[in-house]
Amino acid sequence: MSVDVLESLTRRLQGLTVLRVASPSSVASMILNLPAPPQVTRSASSELWSVAFSPEYGGKPFYYDKSSGKERTQWDRPDVLLARDVNVDMSLFGVDAETSLTVADAVDALREHHDTIEGFLRTADIVTKVLENARVGYEHDVAHGASGEMHKHRRLRRGNAALTAAVFDVAGGWHLLRAVGFSVETKDGETFLVYTPPSSQPHAALDCALSRICTLREGAVKAGAQPTSPSTSRTGGGHTCSHCAKTIDDGTTRLFSGAHDAPPGEFHYECSTCVAEDKPPYVLCEGCWDAYTAGELKHASGHNFETIHPITQRHGTYNSPGAPGSASPWGGLGGGLSVGRARDRLRERTGL
Repeated sequence: MSVDVLESLTRRLQGLTVLRVASPSSVASMILNLPAPPQVTRSASSELWSVAFSPEYGGKPFYYDKSSGKERTQWDRPDVLLARDVNVDMSLFGVDAETSLTVADAVDALREHHDTIEGFLRTADIVTKVLENARVGYEHDVAHGASGEMHKHRRLRRGNAALTAAVFDVAGGWHLLRAVGFSVETKDGETFLVYTPPSSQPHAALDCALSRICTLREGAVKAGAQPTSPSTSRTGGGHTCSHCAKTIDDGTTRLFSGAHDAPPGEFHYECSTCVAEDKPPYVLCEGCWDAYTAGELKHASGHNFETIHPITQRHGTYNSPGAPGSASPWGGLGGGLSVGRARDRLRERTGL
């Protein structure tokens, strides 16, 4: 990333009211529940571009623009999407523009290093585990004060053969660790990477990196799923908004067709109080939910709603908290929810 581009992006993002948030146990849930920051204007140009993941090229992301009537695709992330992602990182995690761009470059290099989906998923899982362990070790040491030895998960030995092959010698791996707060130390002739983040918002950069890795991981997993045959293809639906009677796409169109330009699937919001009281289901689409939260649409006072995520995996289950298969193999991050779709939903609601 050139200095000129960084300075340009920093100037464009100055004045944004940054939301300070605690370290999330579920990135997707946190993103969905963020309030809209004031005075944020949606960039019309960023809405022209979307990201998809190529099954033919190891699940790598590519970008497409259909605004001209003829689809245009490219491997490089468009500048307008780069600026938008920096904007989101600043708002979600409280990082500055330079940290966001550094993390993004490192994660992108990590992705580009692998030509296969399996290779990237293996590295993504290892890196994610290392970062989550570093968080646990840091919090342990903070809770127990300065007494005793530093927690083992905060210290990575440079000579560790497994970490060298999976992280240190992988493009982007070393730079990513440095970007999220690891520093280089030497002890008894050995080199170590030690997690020493700043005391203020210590895990902001780490959470930013985990969010980006999780988004790319989701895309790679979806790209690896083979489309079904036409005889078994499915069309998203199955829910109707109780207010506007709109059919709510549940995500199965894209999931089962494999088409990158198919609808991404919508969230819907179900009144759990009505269900508990054995009343007719009351379900809202995304648009009506936004109107409800803005006070423009009324429902029974004191009723609670559950957020139902689009279907993102072929197991017939919704990726909602507590749903079967919602446990994440790389820890609490995402909780089985779609971080990428949650970020899209945040952009749709707030203009970030």
